[in-house]
Amino acid sequence: MADTSITANWTSTITGIETAANQLLWNSTQGLYKDNENATIYPQDGNAWSIISGVANSTTAVTISNSLRSRWGTYGAPAPEAGDTISPFISGYELQAHFLAGQPQNAIGLIRYMWADFMLDDPRMTNSTFIEGYDVSGALHYPAYSDDARVSHAHGWSTGPLLALSSYVAGLQVLNSTDWIAYPRPGNLSAFEAGFELSYGSYASSIKVDSDCTTYSLYTPPGTSGSIILDVPAFDANITVT
Repeated sequence: MADTSITANWTSTITGIETAANQLLWNSTQGLYKDNENATIYPQDGNAWSIISGVANSTTAVTISNSLRSRWGTYGAPAPEAGDTISPFISGYELQAHFLAGQPQNAIGLIRYMWADFMLDDPRMTNSTFIEGYDVSGALHYPAYSDDARVSHAHGWSTGPLLALSSYVAGLQVLNSTDWIAYPRPGNLSAFEAGFELSYGSYASSIKVDSDCTTYSLYTPPGTSGSIILDVPAFDANITVT
């Protein structure tokens, strides 16, 4: 712990990975990274992680976000690296990637029709919890298992929207017990509220969009401090208030 002596080595390694990935794996025609040098698969997990990790630059990240969106089927976002699978777990990382790419509407759209319209509202579901995984055809068969009875219908790993909505739409990001960042990215949502409680206090935020103004409210525990970042789409920029 707190050993900074190897920082330079890891920094060099990261730079090497980034360079190699962009030289060897990026396919501009597909708008995605392939799985490896000899692969023809363009994975959901690897491409989502390329944005989260920073391997993809801002321009490439937008391309990846839109390319992932273009692959969505009737029942959600496919994970071709796992055959005919839709993985809510990996799709949770795709949600984060869309937000980080500056494409919140892609993330919100996926939440609406994959988690809300299918995983909650389909009559075969519990209507209150999320399934572990299923087939791209919408069949409640998870290709990773030979026995459909193994598939969990109340799977914690499938709750990606909880993180996405609180950390990105509501913008609540706690760095430690005294510091935070608030960076809401509501897309085309006209209103939202979110919050949670920690041992030292509560965090909450809300937004309301009217025809002539947008109101953002933020509540943080006493004794903490942080920065508020607000996008200014008209100028393709953002402002930070500390």
